[in-house]
Amino acid sequence: MYIPEDVNLILTELKNKGYNAYLVGGCVRDAIMGNIPNDYDITTSALPNEIQKVFENRKTLDVGIKHGTITVFTDAGRQVEVTTYRTDGEYKDNRHPENVTFVNNIEADLSRRDFTVNALAYNHQDGFVDIFGGKQDIENKIIRCVGDPDTRFNEDALRILRGLRFASTLNFNIENNTAESIKNNAELLQNVSVERLFIELKKMLVGENFANISKEFSQVMIIVLPELLQSAGDVNLSFERVSAFKNDFINQFALLFCNGNDNDVVLAEQCLRRLNSDKKTIRFVKELLNALINFDAELSVKHIINKLGYENAERYFKLKVYLDVENSKNFENSLAILFQIRDNNECVFIEDMAIGGKDLIDVGISANKNMGEVLNHLFEMVLNDEIPNEKDALISAALEYKKIS
Repeated sequence: MYIPEDVNLILTELKNKGYNAYLVGGCVRDAIMGNIPNDYDITTSALPNEIQKVFENRKTLDVGIKHGTITVFTDAGRQVEVTTYRTDGEYKDNRHPENVTFVNNIEADLSRRDFTVNALAYNHQDGFVDIFGGKQDIENKIIRCVGDPDTRFNEDALRILRGLRFASTLNFNIENNTAESIKNNAELLQNVSVERLFIELKKMLVGENFANISKEFSQVMIIVLPELLQSAGDVNLSFERVSAFKNDFINQFALLFCNGNDNDVVLAEQCLRRLNSDKKTIRFVKELLNALINFDAELSVKHIINKLGYENAERYFKLKVYLDVENSKNFENSLAILFQIRDNNECVFIEDMAIGGKDLIDVGISANKNMGEVLNHLFEMVLNDEIPNEKDALISAALEYKKIS
């Protein structure tokens, strides 16, 4: 397994001080699959204070020290979580252990992890440590709990949604016993914070296998997205539509609630607010759904860009291509026009105009409340391609408008 030089140096420094250390979890799984890991985690026999001692000449963070984790900054500025081998105490809230116990062997540490594909460790000296068949499950594209699934999900209910997320993003299937336990324990998700649910949902929704997994586990998804029951006659249709788009959460979430009536906008907003979504996501989803319901078919591309902005206007046209099959070619053309307008830096917002208030004052138009009216009139003319966005043409049009108004 390839290990970046700066990460390998962290392993080496621990080894040189007499401690065992391994890469662990998702980075090992991703590397086995031939993907470049997003981040690297290390598990070690060193206790937290010993980790701090090993890396006393490096920048570290100890916000996770209660659970044995010290964040170490590599020479490349990468943050690596270095955690002492541990076992977890009793889980009383279906989410967090009451305490952790530090241990001195990697096998005990791997035994507490959620799924076999994540219960993998590696270093150059020992190779892979795989006591639960994680490599074989990766090869067979299977998500399987470590040990008893009911125990794993009662310990930490978020693992239910994590299992679905891994199956969605990795394009894996869920092993039968694990799948049955997910369905039987789905109600435990009500004990998980909405913030954590939303993080998992965002990752899951953009997965290649989302439609299949969400339909198979629709009862779980409805616990996370209860508003869908009020929006769609067939929630499976909503899940299926999402698969038409890849890696665009805004479009995909809008499609969940895109059932052709104004109440969908309300329900989508309620859902996002309940999940404590960021304001930008809420605004973009609302704007998209409102546009799909209310925009006039004759509205020009420039007007749509002006109303939605480039980012959301692009989403709008892509959704229209998908949803309005009969007119899809027209919307593909509109999307091409949008790219052309953007590439040419054409005027689609009032601040893009070649003149402003000072230019109007210079030609004798008073700086009063009517100035805004004049600028808005000129801007509409530019948007409608009635005049070019050129200073002389705009000044002439302003003086003419003043004369007749």
